[in-house]
Amino acid sequence: MENSVLNPYFRQHIQHLSLAECQEAKQLLENRISKLYKPELWPIMDIHIEALQLSSRAYNALKINRINTVGDILVNGLDKLGMIRNVGSLTEKEVRNKLIGILPK
Repeated sequence: MENSVLNPYFRQHIQHLSLAECQEAKQLLENRISKLYKPELWPIMDIHIEALQLSSRAYNALKINRINTVGDILVNGLDKLGMIRNVGSLTEKEVRNKLIGILPK
């Protein structure tokens, strides 16, 4: 599989797939990324949520739900952040504010 567009964040999540499944997943991810995210966001997608210095409640809510990186948050969608178990409106606001601080202008 060529590595031209697929960033390392996504590559690590599809290593267990067959070649056909991998190519299909790559296409799906590239389509979603091209619609939702700009390539300049890719470098921040590998940032671990520890670097956001979130409150314990926010950090634990994300970790329990297997959200470990900024990329996990962005791929799931900021609009769905409040739907995550144990993420209320204050936690959602906190995470959004921290993300705004690291997103490129």
